[in-house]
Amino acid sequence: SLGSATPSIGGNDVALGQGYVFWTEATNGRVVRYSLSDGKTTNVVTGQAAPYLLATDTAYVYWADRFNGNFTIKRASQDNPDPAAPENVLVASVPGTLTTLATDGQNVYYAGMFGRNDKVGYVLVSGGTGQPFFQDGVTTEVPPGLLAVAKGAVYYFSPNDMNIQALVTVR
Repeated sequence: SLGSATPSIGGNDVALGQGYVFWTEATNGRVVRYSLSDGKTTNVVTGQAAPYLLATDTAYVYWADRFNGNFTIKRASQDNPDPAAPENVLVASVPGTLTTLATDGQNVYYAGMFGRNDKVGYVLVSGGTGQPFFQDGVTTEVPPGLLAVAKGAVYYFSPNDMNIQALVTVR
């Protein structure tokens, strides 16, 4: 056992980083880090509304935080996190729900239902305003999920037809 995470329905995620395993505890408002080298468990961040999705690059761990029907994306250093001072990546909260996060080290990609349509969006890892990357124009379907970024492309799974729906060149 790496540690004891408090269960929360629809809120926990796990990601592997550079020598660490990270997980979210939505009900406790924190992201936790387990060191693979020394076995220590530490808080990456505390005091979040409900962190529930994770992505990592070589330096940072990113998470989505949801509150009152909105979401935002934040980050912290993998090696030297300050639990009281996460950095905002998505600078303004957005109404909607996210289903997944991914990063290529330049952008954080996120998928879900936000605005009026199912979408995949992105924001620079250093922070900024989210931009639409793909929008299907349909409001009644299940939002895209299971993002992956590889070799200059973003892939996402469409639960509506159970296929990899699109291959979109990364900007």
